[in-house]
Amino acid sequence: KATNVYHVLFADAAYEAGCDVYMVDGYQLSHYRKRVNK
Repeated sequence: KATNVYHVLFADAAYEAGCDVYMVDGYQLSHYRKRVNK
């Protein structure tokens, strides 16, 4: 969940630690989920 700029710090740290990082827009994801689950 994106909260101000803190998600960027977390994402950078996770990426540097070797984790796969995905930035997802919650609003778009919500609408996509509603369309797919019809």
